[in-house]
Amino acid sequence: IIWLHVSLGTRSSAIMADVRYPAQYSLSVHSQSGGTCYAHACATMIRAAEGRIVGREPQAHQVLVDRMVLRHGANGADCSVVLRGECPRPQLCCQSLGMTNAHGDCALQLQRLRATLQHRPLLMSFFLDDGQWSKFTAFFRKHPSGILRAADIGECCSSPQGHAVVVTSEGETVSNGHVSRYWKCKNSWGAGFGDRGRFRVDELAFRMVWLDVVFYQHSVTPLDFQRYRAAPCQGFSRRAIFHRRLLQTTPRCSDHWLSGRAAAQFKLRLADGR
Repeated sequence: IIWLHVSLGTRSSAIMADVRYPAQYSLSVHSQSGGTCYAHACATMIRAAEGRIVGREPQAHQVLVDRMVLRHGANGADCSVVLRGECPRPQLCCQSLGMTNAHGDCALQLQRLRATLQHRPLLMSFFLDDGQWSKFTAFFRKHPSGILRAADIGECCSSPQGHAVVVTSEGETVSNGHVSRYWKCKNSWGAGFGDRGRFRVDELAFRMVWLDVVFYQHSVTPLDFQRYRAAPCQGFSRRAIFHRRLLQTTPRCSDHWLSGRAAAQFKLRLADGR
């Protein structure tokens, strides 16, 4: 168990990380109808965040999608607007992690994204014009498990159209001593697209806008604690997982939010985990 202090913009987060515990997200590949990629990506992020709270049952994916489409339509929507409208209901929070692109100095931002992906998935939106989209689909039709790079789609020459996916992790390849990194993305075009519904893209292939969905110390409700205490304890691993999830984005790890017996029990369990 390790402590990580990650600075995201102006907000500093203290994360208790169980390095053996993978980021959670739905493994199911969905098929969007019309321009509803945003709804599937947002639903996956909300369910992933709720799944990190021990004892909480995530909302059904299709229920979330249907509600978002009813509110925002089937012709696309701004994911940040959608998530900021949906997250308060389950006591979650949407936060922007900024933008990355091939033409700017974003090395530090990329490091932060890689660190975050060690613990949870992220939502990524990107924008391509018609010519680029044609090359995008042709590339993955020919190379389902290939890594799309900037040269494969060229420059944007006309009005771009957006798409939203969930980035589940990162990877790297080495060629002639040069290391290149890429994102592993979960798409919403059905299992027939790419590598069984997923694809890989170089981290600097095009402009990308990033969003995260988290929960904070003040949003962990008494019912969440009650469910945790009632959940079957599986020893060290169970306790470590709970505390890693609970402290995933705590701005400052102090005891002011737990008092008396609750704080003592929390410290005891934390010591057990260590």
